[in-house]
Amino acid sequence: MIIGFDLDNTLIEYDNAFQLEAIKRGYGGKGGVHNKKEIRDYFNRIRKPEIFTEIQAEVYGICIKKINISPLLNLILYELKKKKYKIYIVSHKTKYPYKGPKYDLRLEATNWIEKEIAYKGDRSIQRDNIYFESTKPDKIKRIKALGIEVYIDDLVEILNDLDKSIVGILYSPNGYVENWPKERTLTSWNLNELNKMIENR
Repeated sequence: MIIGFDLDNTLIEYDNAFQLEAIKRGYGGKGGVHNKKEIRDYFNRIRKPEIFTEIQAEVYGICIKKINISPLLNLILYELKKKKYKIYIVSHKTKYPYKGPKYDLRLEATNWIEKEIAYKGDRSIQRDNIYFESTKPDKIKRIKALGIEVYIDDLVEILNDLDKSIVGILYSPNGYVENWPKERTLTSWNLNELNKMIENR
């Protein structure tokens, strides 16, 4: 079995980091943690999309160092590796931000993966199995070229563009979405649910 994962907002969950950076720049979201989309929509609404671009550069370039992987997710990746699954990360990520400081976003992400994705000292994903693509179409092509059979992403638009032979699973911690089937949605990291989706593909 060859399984692939998206990185940003899938293996790495940034909502707290986005909200903290947004508040520094005048975001007044009330009540609970506000996700990336809500923050982006807010700055688009007030016609200051460049502020969101700056926030994104800071989160992906600097704040990533402070984010820890979910222990449960780490265990899931370890269990998948124990089952002899080949695990890839395929991410849509430019090398540098579009605006702001010239952080090497791919280097920061690779460092995070190598630091965080390990269980009892055993690394579940090898460096050679990490791919960054500059555009979404290139990401789709890479997923197909690697022979990935099951791919997990937080974006329905990516899953809908996958080759029909690839099973797409949506990671959606904020709940089910109307335009994606519940039986192919993970609302939390659950090994039993993931195994069921893989086995019933």
